[in-house]
Amino acid sequence: MPRLEIPAGDSSDRKMRNTMDNETPTRTDKRTGTASTLGLVVPEQSPPPQDSMLLEPKDTAEWIASLPLANIGETSRQVYTALLDFNRYEIPDMVRAKVVELFRPTVDYVCHNLRRHYMDVGFPLSKKAWKTVVLARELHNELATSYKIIVERMLSGTTERFDRKLLVIALHRTLHYLGRAYLQASLAYTRTPAQLWKQVNAVYAFSRQNHIHRIPVKMKMENFKEVSTIEERYKALLLFAATAPSRLRQSHLELTFHKTLEWSGQTHFLGLDDNIPTNGALNVSLTSDEGPIHNALRMPIASRHVAILDIRPLIQRLQAEYEEAPLDGSGDIRPGKPLISRALLRQLIHSWHAPAERQFVRTRLHFSLHVLTGFRSIHAALSSSCHPCPPSEELPSTLDSSPNINIPALTTAHQINPLGGIDESQLSLAPTSLDLQSGNSLINENSSLLLDGSPLPDNPGTPIDWQESRMIDSVDLRGVEVTTLNESAGGYCIQWLAKDHPRKVKVGQLLGVGNKDNPLDYSLAVIRWMRSISQERLELGMEVISTHVRATHARPLNPGKSSRKVPKKIPCFILDFHHPPRGNEKPSLVFNSTSYPVGSQFILEDLPSDRQPIRLTRLIDFSSAFARLGFELAANGEDSEGGSSEPYNEFDSLWNSL
Repeated sequence: MPRLEIPAGDSSDRKMRNTMDNETPTRTDKRTGTASTLGLVVPEQSPPPQDSMLLEPKDTAEWIASLPLANIGETSRQVYTALLDFNRYEIPDMVRAKVVELFRPTVDYVCHNLRRHYMDVGFPLSKKAWKTVVLARELHNELATSYKIIVERMLSGTTERFDRKLLVIALHRTLHYLGRAYLQASLAYTRTPAQLWKQVNAVYAFSRQNHIHRIPVKMKMENFKEVSTIEERYKALLLFAATAPSRLRQSHLELTFHKTLEWSGQTHFLGLDDNIPTNGALNVSLTSDEGPIHNALRMPIASRHVAILDIRPLIQRLQAEYEEAPLDGSGDIRPGKPLISRALLRQLIHSWHAPAERQFVRTRLHFSLHVLTGFRSIHAALSSSCHPCPPSEELPSTLDSSPNINIPALTTAHQINPLGGIDESQLSLAPTSLDLQSGNSLINENSSLLLDGSPLPDNPGTPIDWQESRMIDSVDLRGVEVTTLNESAGGYCIQWLAKDHPRKVKVGQLLGVGNKDNPLDYSLAVIRWMRSISQERLELGMEVISTHVRATHARPLNPGKSSRKVPKKIPCFILDFHHPPRGNEKPSLVFNSTSYPVGSQFILEDLPSDRQPIRLTRLIDFSSAFARLGFELAANGEDSEGGSSEPYNEFDSLWNSL
């Protein structure tokens, strides 16, 4: 039987007022008719069947132990259906708390296995993957609903006994699972679920008013115990929302979400008498249904209804860690062993310091563009010696051959809409085998094969190779036709329809932008942000980084100094290179990785001067899909370890404003 516990702490922090704050209003939810003191969205409850296994924690534990965990589809169906019923039954608060605690590990296990259908597969998602990410979000939302029911009953006076300890735990768990639901929406690049911030803000505001926001609460996760407070949970959600999730890759979103709870300790809320900074601070209205906003966009007026979060100490910490971080690479989200790359740290520092500013005016224009996706496709199209390659065959899904398991239709009280809606009467999810990469004790840890029968990678956090190489960046010279929604001097906002564009895309990926009249003349662009309007429609923000692009190969000088095997010829792009130079344009190279440090020397095949060595001088831009570095012509025989003639620090514009 799970124990609900609050660690022993300072007695003054454990005491709560015997009466509720007079400023906490009581009202009726028009949608459900349920009396509400915090505005939390909960469904109506009715008497449960007398033979329901949900009425006794012991019976529920036996039912959960009998679930067919090897069949994720069937387990998902049974767990989801049980949670729907559970949240609509009238059950005593302590029994509800004990039963929902039993569901937590199973929901975590199911959602960990569901993620393989929508993580690192590119967008637009297939219909099945879209339903799967909606299901993962709704499973977390149902757990949050269970705890919200406890909170609402206790505060409305309908509970048998007021238990202050249980109230603190229920508020804490509510924030945790609302945050998980928000993460799932972010992983699908959809809008924030309706009423999410209104509920999150209400939970924190009530906790702060009643001085329970800093009581530590233990929460057992998969194989470790986590101790946090309501305030730390709330600050972590504010930090995550301020990263602009539409601008991060899925792996970076997941990693950032898991790190924000740790980082929340480096932030603090400002008081009424504190100086309020313009940059490096967020504010949120505790009475609204909106998330945090930068002070630079809305300078707050300090009051008890507005929370102002100072992030400057955290930014300084991340700046100190920046030089020690790996340049790039897949983050490992396992607790206790995080791996944060410079690419992600740089993006987080910029996002938290100040909001992104638009440099150019947008114009609403609708016209067609011809787009190539991925480094290899663009390089092949621009290379004079390229030969069209047949498009890679899409790998068969192990799920498609399996019979569908139907998940019951949602009732009127809990229709799924905030993620774009489920327009069918049923959710379907085919069964799968166990995810053998999971660290859950329910899984056979001695297994050494993935679900498709291939060996496990050396690093469990390493993405499966075929997902990136065969689905995202395979050579496809046909390209796709897209329609622009608006344009500026810096790029375009384009519409990407699943039925027209079978190609998959990711945030940070390179695009080649051309036109039908001259298909070999492409500009080079980067996907900076992504929004899922529906399962079949994306909107992409595309920044054009150069209109003068040449595909070539670079041959490393002195490759023997490296401990790893270096290819004789490395495909790359030359940007803005003219001979003789034009104006203030500075040439740069784009590689498909960040493996080549500043100071490295190469011979480029297509420079006017034969065998003229060049030296990389500065890192201009990089993501998980490419690296752009400035270069200069180097004298023959010059030491490749020599420094750049133009030292560069990407944070030069940031230091003075902190």
